[in-house]
Amino acid sequence: MSAQQRPILKQLQCPSCGAAVQQYSADAQTIICSKCGSFLALDMEGPTVTGKTRKLPDPKAPIAVGGTARFQDTNFFVLGRVLYRGWDDEDKWVWDEWLLGGEDGRLLWLSHSDDEGFTLYKKLRVREPFDAKTSAMLPTGGEAKVRVHERYPAQIAGAEGELTWRGKAGDELYMAEAFGNAKRYSVQQTTDELEIHEGISLTPEQVATAFNNPKWLESLKQSASQGQTFRLIAGIFILFALLGFGGGVWASTTGEHTLTQTLSLSRANPIATIPVEFNQIGRASIVSVSAQGALPLPSEIDIDVSIDSPDGMENELFTLELWRESGSDDEGYWEEAQASASDMFVPFQAGTHTLQIELGEGTLDTISVDVGIRRNHILPTWFLIYGGVIGVIGIIIFFLSTRKRTA
Repeated sequence: MSAQQRPILKQLQCPSCGAAVQQYSADAQTIICSKCGSFLALDMEGPTVTGKTRKLPDPKAPIAVGGTARFQDTNFFVLGRVLYRGWDDEDKWVWDEWLLGGEDGRLLWLSHSDDEGFTLYKKLRVREPFDAKTSAMLPTGGEAKVRVHERYPAQIAGAEGELTWRGKAGDELYMAEAFGNAKRYSVQQTTDELEIHEGISLTPEQVATAFNNPKWLESLKQSASQGQTFRLIAGIFILFALLGFGGGVWASTTGEHTLTQTLSLSRANPIATIPVEFNQIGRASIVSVSAQGALPLPSEIDIDVSIDSPDGMENELFTLELWRESGSDDEGYWEEAQASASDMFVPFQAGTHTLQIELGEGTLDTISVDVGIRRNHILPTWFLIYGGVIGVIGIIIFFLSTRKRTA
């Protein structure tokens, strides 16, 4: 059923441009002139211009004023459309609402946003006080109440067709939203009016079927098929990313333990050397040093670790700062210690190297340390970089497929 087939209730004339304006609903309080965009308030004396709007951008859903749909076993006619703009401290967004007039006299609102999809709302008659800005619980009729989960300011960005209330582009309102009993609740509050609506979520397929739009349904099927393909691809990328991270974990354990030795250092003999054989050039080795047993309290000592290559070049690896201290604060007694460190050494020559452990500055005169070397280690860095890059690509593909499906 098209707009021309629906009986016209009243034929009006736009006082701004003189164009013919049709009224289809007896509940209409505002009509937007399709030619000049004037908001016309309907009074006993005739239409009065209250504001103007620019031509609205096409909605993301192929729903037009004048179209028909079948919801809840009733034929409905699209009377009007409102484009809203909402915002908060972090974001801005827009959503569409279409006014549907039913053959049985009912009026429903069909809302669509990127985040929440489609919702079909009916107006509730609630006789309890409610403030969209401050009230925590929303009355839904009877004794039932639901908790408000979101509230924000909004504005009418534009409109077309008929509206059941007085309004114009630029009018501001305050929104409150709630969920409960498997339904959505939306509150629109202005300085003069308060409207509470109860809605049910609809899938795009349900809406396209209601509007009997085969082209839209086919587009949704193609989008769903493409989405499944992209999600499969995203899953493969994420699987390979997990394999990359698993490879990184495995690589961190690789290498052969070529040295495990305990050394005693003192002020009298502050330096100890150990010959170490490296047989593969460019393969990383992990050198670790840790204190044997607990350090006395309080104490601190530095241990300098270096490796001399066969050609006499000295490679300073790291200085191990060992310490143990305690104290008390508002939470009570505390104690902290550091007693181990490790670093990587990559030999550029094969042959016998000299590992040197030297006692540095500190409060201890003697200490025993355990020294270990794990040579021919496979670096996990590239596995982790690979896993991270592939994982990010997979997440992006999955996100885009979800957004495409929602759209």
